[in-house]
Amino acid sequence: MLRYGSSLKSNLPKDRIKTREIFPAPVLHRLCLGSKWKKWGGYVDKYLLFPRKLSAFCRKSIHALDVIHVIDHSNAVYLNQVSAHSRTTKLITCHDLIAIETAMGRFPQAPKSKATGRRLQKWIEGSLPLADFHACVSSRTQRNLHRVVPPSAGRTKVILNGVSLDACAGPAEIPSELPFDLEVSDYLLHVGSDAWYKNRATVLRAFRNFCDLNGDSSLKMVFVGPAIQKTEAGREELEWISKNRHRVIALSCVSEDHLRSLYRHALSFLFPSFVEGFGWPPIEATARGCPVITTKTGAIDEILGDSAIYVDPNNQQNVTQALSKILGRRRWKNLVPRIPTEEECASQYADLYDQLKDGHNS
Repeated sequence: MLRYGSSLKSNLPKDRIKTREIFPAPVLHRLCLGSKWKKWGGYVDKYLLFPRKLSAFCRKSIHALDVIHVIDHSNAVYLNQVSAHSRTTKLITCHDLIAIETAMGRFPQAPKSKATGRRLQKWIEGSLPLADFHACVSSRTQRNLHRVVPPSAGRTKVILNGVSLDACAGPAEIPSELPFDLEVSDYLLHVGSDAWYKNRATVLRAFRNFCDLNGDSSLKMVFVGPAIQKTEAGREELEWISKNRHRVIALSCVSEDHLRSLYRHALSFLFPSFVEGFGWPPIEATARGCPVITTKTGAIDEILGDSAIYVDPNNQQNVTQALSKILGRRRWKNLVPRIPTEEECASQYADLYDQLKDGHNS
């Protein structure tokens, strides 16, 4: 979300929009040792310390602000705090409803949410109607919001996230510190976390199936993200990874420049997610000229249209066959669709700010 906020702020028209930022500071989070205590320290920073800072900010700026934009729906819990001290129009950006709907038990593939997680998501869900207006990053997210939060209907607008096309143009840097040579190695690529909905186990099985069927011993599978976890794959897959460590590669820290190089040289980008709010990686991969296998979720098919191959994330054979189709045609013609830019996204937000300001003052 830091990347999203930074992009939005830097691309807003400076002659029209002046911004002030406020966000939780990692006070206790920095002092705590161990991931468990850091997590709870972060909760104290966000839900106990920050509300006081936010209240003081709202009281001080009560007449100076035209719109208060909460750029992440998970921070909807602060809307009640804002409303108590300011009558300024409140806008919130909804990126996805994945955590809320997971807590509701909507996804059979998802692990069961803990009691504390369910309470937090219920709090967020109950706070979303407090916004005067909702911006959604895809049409699917908008429909999901209307279904989960009915009062939002009639108070939403779709503003697609923008991609930095300048970063996608021109020559890409060839990183020398990778454990393989990009220019001579054949590899498949996935970019994402180990969250359940990323469906990385299906990616791994598709790679393994293709190699077994075609006797390919040189093809590599590159995961930009954490290594495959025990919660993602079964014992057989983990044993296979252990025997093929040189072919299944996880890169946890990759710069934007190096990621662009990985996109450009990959034979195919696999992204069979069960659900997404937007779906940055396949859109960025397409902009970089990489053939994409993905699912119709988030804004992926809304933006990519016919330029990607779409699969059923629950059908392993379907994913493997799609991979065989692309790799069987090494010169795959990748049609790059019109992709929304960061500047266009920011311009639409600037227009929305003006609209909300004028509506509030009328």
